[in-house]
Amino acid sequence: MKCVLSNFNLQPSGLGTFLALTGERLRGEDCLHAGVATHMCKRESVPALEEELKAATGLQACRDIVEKYDANFDKSGSFGLSDRLGDIEAAFTGDTMEDILVRLKGRGEWGQKLRKKLLAMSPTSLKVVLQRKSFHELF
Repeated sequence: MKCVLSNFNLQPSGLGTFLALTGERLRGEDCLHAGVATHMCKRESVPALEEELKAATGLQACRDIVEKYDANFDKSGSFGLSDRLGDIEAAFTGDTMEDILVRLKGRGEWGQKLRKKLLAMSPTSLKVVLQRKSFHELF
């Protein structure tokens, strides 16, 4: 599944900014935990889901079909980033790139690796992402 992250205000706080700046990806069920996805279905069920949706008449029929497939998806797993959510919130709720980089210094080896990764990226691009975040929050 590919998706363009247009909602920086994912929960928990800082997660959208973390994903946008680092290019880290959410996989499968993590999209549910982060609020990017509302429903899931098993990969092997996608062709059948598509066929049922093509044959559906009306919005409610489509909703019912999606709900049926979603109900068959096991959502009992934990969020893949759950052990880092505190670090993500502490570092990526900064208002400027400089602030985020300073905050990453205090987040141990994980923070140092991310800081190094971010410092290798285009500073202008990173600041444009944060500017977009600020602009998005206005609306």
